[in-house]
Amino acid sequence: MVSWQSMVVIECYAISDIIQAMILVVDASYVATRWRGTLLTMAAAVVVSTFNIVLASHLSWCEGVFATVHFFAFVPVLFGLLIMAPKPSAAEVFLHFTQTGGTWPDTSLALFVGQVSNLFVMLGSDGVAHLAEEIEDAGVVLPQSMLWSYYVNAPLTLLMVVVYCFSITSVEK
Repeated sequence: MVSWQSMVVIECYAISDIIQAMILVVDASYVATRWRGTLLTMAAAVVVSTFNIVLASHLSWCEGVFATVHFFAFVPVLFGLLIMAPKPSAAEVFLHFTQTGGTWPDTSLALFVGQVSNLFVMLGSDGVAHLAEEIEDAGVVLPQSMLWSYYVNAPLTLLMVVVYCFSITSVEK
């Protein structure tokens, strides 16, 4: 139960970070302070909770719509990055590591911390585990669903990380 609640908080925090990043893209004079991030996190929690309460009877339909949009938005975003983003060489991507602007004591630690957001994609098997009480023949269906969740998400996560690595250039340029 505690892990489920902490995931909701992490997701609301990620929503607030994304909102602030989008504001920074549009308005370079915006200052992303901690109190704004906190308020945006609380607002995201209120919106998500209200959505789940008001649309409780339609959640399965909404999840289907979100999954469809997510799937069909994944491909254009990746191809957009592949086509439009400046490309460093493979040697620069895989052999040259820098840490600019961070205060991590080690570049390898900064690298692993930066990939945490991509690992959220791999948590699909956790969501499947919560369905055990609601499905027939859970002893067979649940392990199969967990494996299929991993089989689908692992290659897509790897693809996303590689495309991001080839699309990100130096912040100083």
